[in-house]
Amino acid sequence: MQLKIRQPVLLLLALLFLACCSSSQESAVQPETVRVPPHHENIIDSENFLVFGRVLDKNDDYAKLAKAAVAYPDKFAAHQYADSMFFKAGASHYGLHLPEGRYTIVIYADINGDGHLSQSEAVGQRKIILSKTSFQKQVQTHVDIHLTAAYAAEYPLSIMVPEIPESLFFPAGSIRSLDDLIFEQEIATLGIYNPAAFMDIASGLFYALEEESIYKIPVIFVHGTGETAKTFAHIISHLDRDRYQPWFFYYPSGVYLEQLAALFYKIYLSGTIIAKGDTPLIVVAHRAGAVIVRQAVNHYQNRTLENKVKLVVTINDPLADDPLLNRGEKSAMSLLSAWDNLHRDPDLLKNIYQKPLPEFVSEQVFYELPAQNTDSLLNRSVYTQRFAFNSGYTPLIENEEMITSLMRSLNQVKNPYPQAHIQHLARGGYDVNLSSQYDPFTQYIIHSMGKYIIALAHGIIEPNNPDQVHFVRVVKGEETAASIVEMGLIKFMREYSEIIDADSDFDN
Repeated sequence: MQLKIRQPVLLLLALLFLACCSSSQESAVQPETVRVPPHHENIIDSENFLVFGRVLDKNDDYAKLAKAAVAYPDKFAAHQYADSMFFKAGASHYGLHLPEGRYTIVIYADINGDGHLSQSEAVGQRKIILSKTSFQKQVQTHVDIHLTAAYAAEYPLSIMVPEIPESLFFPAGSIRSLDDLIFEQEIATLGIYNPAAFMDIASGLFYALEEESIYKIPVIFVHGTGETAKTFAHIISHLDRDRYQPWFFYYPSGVYLEQLAALFYKIYLSGTIIAKGDTPLIVVAHRAGAVIVRQAVNHYQNRTLENKVKLVVTINDPLADDPLLNRGEKSAMSLLSAWDNLHRDPDLLKNIYQKPLPEFVSEQVFYELPAQNTDSLLNRSVYTQRFAFNSGYTPLIENEEMITSLMRSLNQVKNPYPQAHIQHLARGGYDVNLSSQYDPFTQYIIHSMGKYIIALAHGIIEPNNPDQVHFVRVVKGEETAASIVEMGLIKFMREYSEIIDADSDFDN
């Protein structure tokens, strides 16, 4: 039941995804010529402008350095800036959210590698004027900035570069907090207008809040149009993190449904990139994310290798609530070219939802009363389990009654680990400084679940699989260690016996 993520495959998948976004003749946008069709103005729901552009580094002088775009308004003091965005080494796109006015956008690079961006590390700038008279749609693209030799900007600056945590299981940069800059609204909106630019900034498609925990059930959150992982913040605050681990399918909304569904299946369901064995998966999808997930589930091929989704929960009926799929007059976004096949082909949604679900998948929809949209999926009776809520002025996704019901549904999915094992796993590991003689995976086990291992070794809990049976026999001297991990754990038990004996947690 150990998670295995084949990182090169995941990175290659992202590169292939970029290629399909930029080369397809039917693609909504091209990375070299960002276009904002005239029917996209309804995505802007504030007085601010969305400013997108590229940093053009002709000789790749700064390609390996972390960078930031910082917008300084003319009307404020020189040390004040209106918005900023960090982007990782190798990325070339930025996005900013700015009020009407005059600005100087400065690009900084961490040239000295000290983890801070300073006034002397400016490498390019450009002045812009944002005016509703000139840009009524409040979207300004092509704000490209050519990078030059480093110079001292006229604006004082001292900003720490955000650290990107490394992971033993996931690709670098996959572990993020919900307040991470890649989950800002500007990046999500960039995913509508320019999917390739979105992938330049947030290329992972897979994100998590913590390192892999082999005993926790993954809950995969799939956002709707123009949304981010932050959409689920209130739900996650109620999630029992000792039992569940939140994962996020963070994708650019302007990509075709079929491509997104195929990517979701490949990453999360196929078992070729993430292998969860007997551990079940749960998916919580919001609005249009539900259509992506439903079509991804249709890709199941009845293979032993595939991960099994036991529960899919949809929050808000996609056709009734999502501006991308709503065909009402109020939604100009319904013409988004990447998804307009939903409207040109009335049988497409019907075909997606008519295919029977695998027998191991349970599907529920939580929706808000009144549900009067005649074109809604609810009224097509595609969901077998439906739960209605009076949300009032609170968005349904933040409704306490709905979240309580959602947690109840999650609890119905059985964890393959016995409860006694889960209790010991939740106790964590040992905070000890291990030498380099311990391989990284063994260190991870000792630090994160060492007390569980000791409980196994002392016979407090019974082994749950053949590997554990063999480990217990090694501890008793009945077998020899067959792996580096087993040898490392036996070494740990000998070297740190005093700490283990002094810890009374494991035998309670």
